[in-house]
Amino acid sequence: MRFRIASLKDRPSGFTLVEVLVALAVASIVFLGGLKLLQTVSQSLFESRDRSLAMLCADNALLLIRLQTRRQGLADGQEICNQGSRVFMVRTKVLNTPHANFRRIETRVYLADLPEEDFFLAYRVGFLPLGF
Repeated sequence: MRFRIASLKDRPSGFTLVEVLVALAVASIVFLGGLKLLQTVSQSLFESRDRSLAMLCADNALLLIRLQTRRQGLADGQEICNQGSRVFMVRTKVLNTPHANFRRIETRVYLADLPEEDFFLAYRVGFLPLGF
């Protein structure tokens, strides 16, 4: 009895169905990972934009208190700030300090539709000199 060894010419060419399915599964996992990465990056960019705009609102609120003498008394304030296409809620507090010639100004900025006390986008502290 003679055994015949198959040569390369006799082998069928191409991919089997199992190989094609495994390749498709691997490709789909890679593409889903890429989509998740793209989603995370775009979400991070939107949050960064909101925080930058909120910092502008906080800086504006501090400057308004420094420039307007009627707002320099010890008080809490709340106002709406529009920056870009976003609407923010700005809460300010003017507090005493141990030094009589200074007041502390605390500013917190929230999204206008989510003014939760625990989640603020920006927090700024400034000092107001009095009597100089």
